[in-house]
Amino acid sequence: DQDKMKGIGLPIIFIAFFLIAIALNYKQLLNAWQSASGTSDVAWVFRASCLCALFSIFFYISSAWAYGLVSTILAYFLVCISTPQMMQLYGKHAAVIFSIWFLILLGIPSQLSTGLINATTNCQTFYGSYADKMCVDGWQTFLLIIATVQISLTFLCVLCILAASAGTSVVGNVQGEISRIKGDYQQSLTKNAQPAPTAA
Repeated sequence: DQDKMKGIGLPIIFIAFFLIAIALNYKQLLNAWQSASGTSDVAWVFRASCLCALFSIFFYISSAWAYGLVSTILAYFLVCISTPQMMQLYGKHAAVIFSIWFLILLGIPSQLSTGLINATTNCQTFYGSYADKMCVDGWQTFLLIIATVQISLTFLCVLCILAASAGTSVVGNVQGEISRIKGDYQQSLTKNAQPAPTAA
């Protein structure tokens, strides 16, 4: 029935599509991992977003499944852009998106969101006749702990994105300035190397 579908069907479907997305984009994910490994700030973005994606899977098996699903999508997007070049282009936009999502996880504004922690406590109402299997006390306590971790990881993602986007912007500006100076220096050498015109 519908309640059993919520408890078993939805988590299986979401996890299956998540694995399919990883399989289809493994080259891009591998490139992000290789690029991030050489840059400390971007590497932290990569690590934080991977953890955020992994922990969000637990909420598929809860009344907060919608929060888990959106968290997975945003974290997966952040993993894919965890390269110095992409972070320089899209880092500020990602910081704004994750900041908004962080507030939603906290339940701010209350008219828009109940918050992740409150959403995990709505088990009895959400699962209905299947609540006796899905709303076990131990599992609910575990979900509350994971919800706290998830909120903290989202906050860490925001901080890491800000640090990485600022760092890559500074590096890009410095590299651009160095290239301009080198170009001007080479032009001056070329002009000095040209023979002086001889008098007729």
